[in-house]
Amino acid sequence: MTSVPGDGASPLMKAVPLEPPAGRGKRVRFVGACTIAQAEEIRDTLLEALASCPGEGLVIACDEASEVDLTFIQILIAARRSGETQGKSVTLAAPAQGALAQALVSAGLAHPGGVALGWVNPFWAGE
Repeated sequence: MTSVPGDGASPLMKAVPLEPPAGRGKRVRFVGACTIAQAEEIRDTLLEALASCPGEGLVIACDEASEVDLTFIQILIAARRSGETQGKSVTLAAPAQGALAQALVSAGLAHPGGVALGWVNPFWAGE
């Protein structure tokens, strides 16, 4: 699951399990590039985390993602929908920022003026 530059694996993305805040469920943090090149690993990480999370759900931290494309956004949306069908919440640890916020604006899922103008979907605001 974790890749390190120079080890011959995809060097850009790693998913780091985090201790959840009380009552918020399981947490996963994505660090580095989260693009189509890492899509299978990202999907598998989220499916595994969702399957093993308690009833409180899954919290995803993306604040250390250095590169995000539409593939990552689609996987996050799919994870949220999968959680809903299982009766589990899937939320962002914090409102989208950095690379994720830029990708959302590029995809037309957020206003170019940023969070102050609002997200098209409250999921991106961490709700």
